[in-house]
Amino acid sequence: MRKLLLRCGVQISPSAEDLGETLCSLNFASHVKGIEYGPACKQADFSELLKYKYLAKKSKHDEKEAKKLQENVQSLQLRLSAREHICRNLQEKAYTPSNAPYASEEIDVVRDQWAKFFTSKYSLLV
Repeated sequence: MRKLLLRCGVQISPSAEDLGETLCSLNFASHVKGIEYGPACKQADFSELLKYKYLAKKSKHDEKEAKKLQENVQSLQLRLSAREHICRNLQEKAYTPSNAPYASEEIDVVRDQWAKFFTSKYSLLV
C-alpha cells in the first residue's frame, strides 16, 4: 500500500473564539494523513447500477403479485369446491326416487283413494 500524498491547507487560529474550528481542522488533517490507497478498481457504470436496482425492485413486485394470484386461486378453488358440494347435494335430492314428488307408490295410493271416493259417491246415487 502506498500513502496518498495530499497537500491540504489547514487554517488554524490562536484565537480562543476559533478553538472549535481549529480542532476540527486538525482532526481532519490527521485523518487525511492516515489514508492509504490500494490498486485502482473498476467503478461500475451508474446506468448499470440503476438497471440492477430496477430489476431487483421489479422482481420483488412480481413475487408479491404471484403470491396474491396464488391466494386468489386458492380462494376460488375453495369456493368452487363448496359450490360443487352444494350442487351434488341438490342433484341427489332432486333425483332420489324416495324424495320425488310423485313416487309410484304415492300415485297408487291416490288412485285408490279417488276410486273409493267415486265408488261411494255413485253408489249412493244409484
